[in-house]
Amino acid sequence: HRPTPAPLRPFLGRETLDKLPLSGECSMLRSQAAEDSRQLDLQRLARRTAMATKIVLVDDDRHVLEIVSMMLAQRRYSVVTVRDGRSAMGKIVEEQPDLVLLDIILPGKDGTTIAQELRENPRTADIPVIFLTGLVDSEETHRESNRIGGRFFLAKPFDAMELFDVIDQVLDEN
Repeated sequence: HRPTPAPLRPFLGRETLDKLPLSGECSMLRSQAAEDSRQLDLQRLARRTAMATKIVLVDDDRHVLEIVSMMLAQRRYSVVTVRDGRSAMGKIVEEQPDLVLLDIILPGKDGTTIAQELRENPRTADIPVIFLTGLVDSEETHRESNRIGGRFFLAKPFDAMELFDVIDQVLDEN
């Protein structure tokens, strides 16, 4: 189990808080960190329950689409899947998702071209993109806090917690 990089964990977790000393300034910091943690959890819950967060998942691998869709559905995200680059842009414009998970190597049109078109289109310019790819390794993305060139990346294969951490980070920033 790998440790979560600091940028994905902006404050102390509850299990760490319980181990802090209860005297003086530490007690105050502990209380504030616990409140910050509760507030962020409540914000995330409110975002998911008030209106389902819609994610467009673009990948040409049927197994990736099925597995990632199931993982996202368990967290109550609304998921729309697309299997090729030619259809992706039209579906994203139509659906107006909160987030796009985008493979880079796709038939018809590659993911970097799609991401560029999204940024250039006023209707989609503000939709965040997370690249899912086997072109970079997880060590590289972890070292760079899941960003390369200012863009979010997740190296395949990835586990559910990695995916959710990056999704939460991206949605919290937007």
